[in-house]
Amino acid sequence: MLKKDWLRSVLILLGALTATYGLKSLGVGRESLLMVYIVGVLCCAAVTHGYLYSLLEALCSMLLFNYFDTEPLHTFAISNKDDTTLLLFFLAAAFLAATMTSRFRNALRV
Repeated sequence: MLKKDWLRSVLILLGALTATYGLKSLGVGRESLLMVYIVGVLCCAAVTHGYLYSLLEALCSMLLFNYFDTEPLHTFAISNKDDTTLLLFFLAAAFLAATMTSRFRNALRV
């Protein structure tokens, strides 16, 4: 079960990264690209067992967005303070959504 959950998490993260790359080439804005990552976190919470996978998915999503979609590109530095705020709110929303989805899934099992 543990290996399957890690594999699912990685595949969802790669899917979100691929989707954002395609959407970015179509001119979709950064805030909309973050929604793809949040959907990935929700999917991860729905198909894995436990909070750990979802929380790690949220953290990795934030880092990937920072690396590929904030200026300066391909670094973890952030030059615009609005981007810092955006990433912090994304991380808070992703943690909250992941926690709620995991709790809902656990409640359905009982």
